Amino acid sequence: MLYFTSKMNIDLISQFGKKNIPDIRPGDTVRVFYKITEGSKTRIQAFEGICICVKHGRGLDGSFTLRKISGGVGVEKNFPFHSPLISKFEKIKSRIKTLFYPRFSRQKSQKSQGSKRL
Repeated sequence: MLYFTSKMNIDLISQFGKKNIPDIRPGDTVRVFYKITEGSKTRIQAFEGICICVKHGRGLDGSFTLRKISGGVGVEKNFPFHSPLISKFEKIKSRIKTLFYPRFSRQKSQKSQGSKRL
């Protein structure tokens, strides 16, 4: 039965999935171009950040999370690999680490700086 479900997943991915997905791993710097609809207009916007996690592999339900600092505030976005709203991926730089620590290291540095100012 397991063979049947994996064979079915492969058929679904080949039928509905994207063909040009780069090998994205945690620690890579990635730029994603995705479509945004505002009223009746549609435009493509880029989001560049560090990949902090990849969930559920490369299947139809697979996704990845990008994090960037914008205006001193951390911004995280989740992107599904096979979303029709994503027009293309660009892998800019690769690093091999799992990166959940940027969330907390930034908060710790802000707390320590705040105590020094008092």
